[in-house]
Amino acid sequence: MINMLRSFFKKFKKAPSKKPFRDPVCGMRGSDSITYLYKGETYAFCSYHCREQFEKEPERYIEK
Repeated sequence: MINMLRSFFKKFKKAPSKKPFRDPVCGMRGSDSITYLYKGETYAFCSYHCREQFEKEPERYIEK
């Protein structure tokens, strides 16, 4: 009986939330709609201005 209840309630558990993107230029929370793909990694930005700054010098903003 207990196993049946556990399996029933597993359906209603929240899916793990993914970690919010951090804008590599200014450090603010990035948006899923303003992104840039660089060397196979997707970076998210708070604004188009920050994305433009990143596009000019990506290595400057990438954390190592």
